Amino acid sequence: MERLATLAASHDQALRALYTLSFTLPPALRDQIERTLRKLQFTGRRFQPPAPDAWRALLSPTDAGGYFTLWLVKAPTQPAAADGVLLGFTLALHQGIVECSGVESMEMSQLPPMRQPGDLVVIGEGQERRVTMLETPFDVARWLVQQALAAQWQPTEPAETPGEYRLYNDLIWQFVAPRLPEAFMPFFAEEAVTGLERPNLDALHDAAEPLIRHPAMRVWLGWAANVWVLVGSLQEAVTEEQIHALIGYILREIDTLPQRTQLLEHMAIALRTQALWFAIHGEANHAGQALLLARGLRALPLRQNPLLAGLLRAGYIQRSSSSSS
Repeated sequence: MERLATLAASHDQALRALYTLSFTLPPALRDQIERTLRKLQFTGRRFQPPAPDAWRALLSPTDAGGYFTLWLVKAPTQPAAADGVLLGFTLALHQGIVECSGVESMEMSQLPPMRQPGDLVVIGEGQERRVTMLETPFDVARWLVQQALAAQWQPTEPAETPGEYRLYNDLIWQFVAPRLPEAFMPFFAEEAVTGLERPNLDALHDAAEPLIRHPAMRVWLGWAANVWVLVGSLQEAVTEEQIHALIGYILREIDTLPQRTQLLEHMAIALRTQALWFAIHGEANHAGQALLLARGLRALPLRQNPLLAGLLRAGYIQRSSSSSS
């Protein structure tokens, strides 16, 4: 680090490297770099971040565990060039950067079609499995990577970031520090849970039902279907009362698990991240529903939680349909 700081005093590439590292290293090293950058500024050496004009981002829905996919895309410098960039991430805001891959030799035809922020982009043709992503403001995407990194550095012995992230991270941190637009800040506002809260159950029920039916929440049914797998064999025909009783039993059992608190915390973060997805897509009502459910998730006994009960019921129906087909 000292060698890089010395080189940065007279070499632009070293100054750029120092600047990009200030975003991606653990806090102790990051503070050291920021002090070095301030000292260099006093001598007239200041890095001027370029504009991210050719960059864009695509965001997947979030699953029940809080994991989502993020793509950062840079268009080729010329229509016929093969120097486009595609960086793919699997992120979780409670865990960090789970996976990363990158390619710097993409042609325009190989990159996802360009859309306006808030538009859906369907990727895949013919027999390929189709993936639907959301065109997302580039700065919001970088902010999500930054939040994932912050979570990654929290443990006493944090896991290393993926190798390809370390290889390509300078491409996304060469710009001005990302900022989350003010309109999106409430989705991630810190809120203390005292256990004395009395959530409005009717409002939570009204929020859960349309959210569960939303196509972007389909991946959450995978969590519910997996729970039913753990329960064991399903009855071929049961009454609504029996389904309700089974769901109540499962929720009471989950309520006793040692990892109950962690499960709910991760689901709450997942709902907040999904609320951001809805807001970018222009679905303010669904964004508000997801945020309301995130706030109520830890304040209710699981047996009273309409989101979890609704997911389990939908997962039961989905699994029953699969079993009979």
